[in-house]
Amino acid sequence: GLVEARYGLSSAAAAVGDFDGAISLLRQVLSSVPGLAEAHYNLGIHHWNRHKNAVASPSASDLDAASAALTTAATLAPGDARVHAARGRLLGERDDLAGAVESLRRARKLEPDRAEYAYDLGLALRLAGDFEGAETQLRIAIAHDAANGLARRALALILRTRGDIAGAATELAAAVAALPADAQAHHLLGSVLLKLDRSEAAVESLRRAVELDPAMTEARVALAQALARA
Repeated sequence: GLVEARYGLSSAAAAVGDFDGAISLLRQVLSSVPGLAEAHYNLGIHHWNRHKNAVASPSASDLDAASAALTTAATLAPGDARVHAARGRLLGERDDLAGAVESLRRARKLEPDRAEYAYDLGLALRLAGDFEGAETQLRIAIAHDAANGLARRALALILRTRGDIAGAATELAAAVAALPADAQAHHLLGSVLLKLDRSEAAVESLRRAVELDPAMTEARVALAQALARA
């Protein structure tokens, strides 16, 4: 029928980056079937993607619309972990850390074996200041995938904050092995190596960070310090 056709066309429009068209079609679908959770979920994702891909200054109204749509989807489909996870990520981006943690905990409870949800919850908990909880979730994510460089980088930040510099160095070495083009990981590794008085290794890591991102001022400053000690 017409509703199914519009829904299919909305997916096709989103696939080619036409988020305006996808949003318009989904709103037409929802005017006919307001209780369709999947349509609300996709509407939220498309508003969020339109915000991310805005050529000019992105509009906060897209984030408001995305949040409203994902909240409605979560209400209509309380057992859909994917919806809670997406809502949690969006709330985290909007600095609603309490809301982000709540939604991501729901996603984790619904699908405890999804490592990506453990990683997302770990990030939210770290930003919320719950370092112990964050470390637990990040280690779960790493246990599922030892090559998860982003989780290892995030864990290293927690360990560094706690004063476990050697532990942070271990995690960052694994992070740069998994993410060799990640300038931030190389910068962080160089910085902790410098704290461990491993100046030559620090120089190597910091030089790589500067090569990858010449505009990274912090890496340049740290490199100068490492060279002075080497």
